[in-house]
Amino acid sequence: MSNIVYRMYSKMYIRLNTYDDFILDEREEYRPLFGSNESGLLMDIGGNIGSTARLANDEYSLEVITYEPEKDNFEILSMNTKNSNSIMAINSAIGTGNKKVKLFIDNGTFKAKHSICKRNFKDGFNSIEVNQLDFKEQLEKFKPLYLKIDIEGGEFDLDLKDIPINIKYFALEIHLIENDFNKFLKLFNDVKKQFDFYFGEDINELNIKEKLKKDSDSAKMFIFYRR
Repeated sequence: MSNIVYRMYSKMYIRLNTYDDFILDEREEYRPLFGSNESGLLMDIGGNIGSTARLANDEYSLEVITYEPEKDNFEILSMNTKNSNSIMAINSAIGTGNKKVKLFIDNGTFKAKHSICKRNFKDGFNSIEVNQLDFKEQLEKFKPLYLKIDIEGGEFDLDLKDIPINIKYFALEIHLIENDFNKFLKLFNDVKKQFDFYFGEDINELNIKEKLKKDSDSAKMFIFYRR
């Protein structure tokens, strides 16, 4: 890729004419995930260019396992994490089962909407075959204290009804797919009842439609805590 530049303020590489700078700014939303300053490992599912992984490692001294299936994103992710001995970057999707899956690639410039969930991207999409690792197996293998999931609709294919007790801090971005508010609320409530409290706006059946735009790109991120 010829459009790669280095951002001094973040000490990270990004691609010009994409939304990579937005992704860098968005990582600030994840600071409450690490507010306890408790040492441990972050499992970062949906690593993109590595902005959250670097935040966790650079500023909170956490070990990180980060997963990104799309090859161009993974190239930037690798560049941004190669100098850290405590970040492991894995070129794979996460889902149910170890297998090959289709990854749908947004043809637009956002570069963060790629998903194993087939969505109605306004700029259209292509699909490629990628490796997928089993979610439950990876949780058991690495036993993270922190978990972050942002996989553009793929979260609905994961079993989030029984999150291992070792995960005390959990950031989850839930996407509104085809304006299915009930599906959104069900996943939110399945996770919420497993944790003591969460950081984010209150979500219920009465206000969900006001807080989310009525289009396929809407999403909200929540951070859940166990005492």
